[in-house]
Amino acid sequence: VKDADSREPVEGATVLVDWSTFEGQSLRGLVERRRQLQAVSDSQGRFTGCGIPLDTRLTIRAVLDERESEAVVVTVQAEDPPVVNLFIGG
Repeated sequence: VKDADSREPVEGATVLVDWSTFEGQSLRGLVERRRQLQAVSDSQGRFTGCGIPLDTRLTIRAVLDERESEAVVVTVQAEDPPVVNLFIGG
């Protein structure tokens, strides 16, 4: 997570990772379950997320006080974990 103006790392930002899974079947078909993981950026602006299923489309954004980054959409692959840059504020 970086400041949009200075490009300096942002510590303490809440990073929200959202995705959906589709499970079982009901009378109306698959049931969508929305999931969210939260992480906090460290002094270098870094964050990690564990327990995210592979081959899943993620929407990732960062929030700090009244500032928020644009959402970034990525798909997690086992052989190539994503590196996401979030620019907060601006």
